[in-house]
Amino acid sequence: MEVFQDLEQLETKEKELFFAIYKEYQNRMYWAAFQILKHESDAEDVVQDTFLALLDHMEPVAGKEPYKVWNYILTIVKHKAFNLIKKKQIWGETELEEWYLEEETGQGIEQQEVQKGVANDLEALLRELKYPYGEVLQLQYFHEMSITEIAEILEKSEDNIRHISMRAKDKMRKILEERGIPRCFGCV
Repeated sequence: MEVFQDLEQLETKEKELFFAIYKEYQNRMYWAAFQILKHESDAEDVVQDTFLALLDHMEPVAGKEPYKVWNYILTIVKHKAFNLIKKKQIWGETELEEWYLEEETGQGIEQQEVQKGVANDLEALLRELKYPYGEVLQLQYFHEMSITEIAEILEKSEDNIRHISMRAKDKMRKILEERGIPRCFGCV
């Protein structure tokens, strides 16, 4: 698994935590991904991508209760699985396979630059929104945080964060419509 090659960057305690998480949760992660995707290799890819994401974000799980660790991991698994479904729906199966090949071979740089530009434009739009609207959407989509995590960080209730998120999406839709920008892949 590609994940183990990246373990050299971790401290000893983080490595121990990572292997404990791997041993404890890999099967449940696969099962959760498979329930969403209904495809073995896609589920395996999601599990691997989740572990790669965990390598960069071990601090949210360090020293936490097992149910919080599982909730955090499950959130990442679901997010990655649903993103894969969206990519397949938008591009179709064949185009998705071509996209993966482009990612692995380094081809398709123009397309990657366009995607970076869109992401930068969206971040700029989020900065235009008043507090806490922009912050909630940024935490939710760019930092892939759950409503619960956002509520803890902003010290608000989960229901309040859900309402803020809905209102923020409405505000983003209006801004995009006013500027004549077509709605993108369900980003708002």
